Amino acid sequence: MSKLDFLLVKTHRLRPKWQPTGLMYVAKALENVGAKVKILDLFFEKNPIKTLESILIRYKPNFVGIGGLYSEFDTIEAISKTIKDVDKNIKVIVGGPIAGVLTNELLKIKYIDIVALREGESISQDIFKYSINKMPLEEIRGIVFKKGDDVIYTKPRPIEDIDAIPIPSWHLIEVERYITTNDNWFGKEHLRMLNIVPARGCPYSCIFCDKSVFGNKWRGRNPKNIVDEIVMLKTRYNIQAVMFLDDIFDVNKKWVFSFIDELKSRNVNIYWGCSSRVNHADYELYKKMREAGCLYIFYGIEFGSDEILKRANKGFASKDINRAIDIAKSAGLRVVGSYMLGMLDETEEDIEKTIKSAINSKIDVGGISVLTPIAS
Repeated sequence: MSKLDFLLVKTHRLRPKWQPTGLMYVAKALENVGAKVKILDLFFEKNPIKTLESILIRYKPNFVGIGGLYSEFDTIEAISKTIKDVDKNIKVIVGGPIAGVLTNELLKIKYIDIVALREGESISQDIFKYSINKMPLEEIRGIVFKKGDDVIYTKPRPIEDIDAIPIPSWHLIEVERYITTNDNWFGKEHLRMLNIVPARGCPYSCIFCDKSVFGNKWRGRNPKNIVDEIVMLKTRYNIQAVMFLDDIFDVNKKWVFSFIDELKSRNVNIYWGCSSRVNHADYELYKKMREAGCLYIFYGIEFGSDEILKRANKGFASKDINRAIDIAKSAGLRVVGSYMLGMLDETEEDIEKTIKSAINSKIDVGGISVLTPIAS
């Protein structure tokens, strides 16, 4: 069996059955510079650690990259230990949202060699060049690594040009296992659905949100590139719907209209849904989106208390919530809304306002999560 340059691992904890998009983007970047890559999603494994051991022994990778959220810290530590127990010479790299917030804590784990900050595509390419003796590790921007007893922070890496990032490596995963329906959100039964990332970054400053990976500048992919990916997924996997996974889809209305025009000019029939904001609600825009196949809008409403909305820098007031929902519904869209409890200094009265807002709103699907503070 051919030796791997990189094994990219998605952990088995606290994740829905969505494809590992971030790892797929990194994999494509690595493939483009000649690296041999495999993606391992431990979410589906009955005995994930045993499966990981078997893959490590079989493929003997030089590097293992692990992506994760803050809540997966212990799992990442366990996976890293397993890797070093199998072969102490394998270099372990950790990236994703956890890397930017818990950098120092990750490097205290003796099994982790490198922490990759922000976006991973060009970082992974540079690490591959390092592995074939073409670049010193110290010259790779955007990483933190151990050198003896020292921890080395390299220079920050600029945000990626999103148009330079290719369509991710769908061929490296078993796509069929990720195809789902999400009937409640789309309001239609049994649609074959996958997720696509149309943009990165968010220009807003909600205080509970982490932007350590994609930053606070919105960057939309070229609409042609997005539609190319949709057409590919329709052709290869017979999908009927896509869920756009980004922070906000409609930051730039001109860009949204360009995407709609691209769909129509190529006669691409696809259902889709995306994220918007309460203060972005626009009937004409939403109507055009609905005519182009959009079935739902997702709003991060979060709170029903004006005091908490203001403190959280949400950028709208409670009176704006139902107005936005009405606009979306009048344009023919379903509305999915998220709410949140647990803001600092939130009172019982504030909590009651949030719960009442959720109950009394006209959203079609909603959920309440609990805020988890992360020490910085």
